Amino acid sequence: MCQKCFNASIAAAGVDSGSTSKRASRSVNLRPSPAKVVIRPREIDPVKRDQQTVNRCSGCRKKVGLTGFRCRCGDLFCSEHRYSDRHECSYDYKTAGREAIARENPVVKAAKMVEVNRLDKLKASIMKEIAFKKQTELGEIYARAPIEIKPDVVPEKIMSLIDSGNTEPLRY
Repeated sequence: MCQKCFNASIAAAGVDSGSTSKRASRSVNLRPSPAKVVIRPREIDPVKRDQQTVNRCSGCRKKVGLTGFRCRCGDLFCSEHRYSDRHECSYDYKTAGREAIARENPVVKAAKMVEVNRLDKLKASIMKEIAFKKQTELGEIYARAPIEIKPDVVPEKIMSLIDSGNTEPLRY
């Protein structure tokens, strides 16, 4: 006997004595009651209703089911109409691209450029100071060296390199 039949037989017999099993005492009371049961249709919120009903291509009305493609314009399309050039897409890709580029690449402000130029000048002046110090050290080395070196040529090359902004080491 199935559970429905068992519960119905218990209810029909009207047995309320202690002889019923523990299982029957835990089951739902199926005796008729004076209250009426009103069955209301299930209410679905509008968002879910739209999601459930939209399963056709917006271009050709073909059923797409789970294989539909949602475009950036918000419509659902089949595999033939999924590209923006295959349907009349209202989404502006060009403007969206421009906004994305503008968002990812901020404009360099003038105050930053002024600071960069100031730091470049400071670096050049520090490099000149270092070059002059090294020049005096080289002069002392030239004085002690047994080989004759032209001291006028080396400082000119160093200063021209500093003024040019070339940071690569010299290769002889």
